[in-house]
Amino acid sequence: MRTIDATARTTAGVPVVFPKGLRAAAGLPVRMLLKMLDVYLAWDEKRRQRLALLALSDEMLKDIGISRAQADAEGSKPFWRD
Repeated sequence: MRTIDATARTTAGVPVVFPKGLRAAAGLPVRMLLKMLDVYLAWDEKRRQRLALLALSDEMLKDIGISRAQADAEGSKPFWRD
């Protein structure tokens, strides 16, 4: 089985997987839908991580080596930006 995206997870934290040859055997519309799902899951994971970063206390941020200003700058980015 193949994971769509190494960071993509369902809300239960389980990786999203498809049977091995599904993408290669699928027609163009199915591949396009799977690509859209890849993008959506990556954006959702990025949004979730940024919200979690904003929720960290100053002490926790210090433990991971970033300042509140850096956390706020990263956390305020839109989900589609890197």
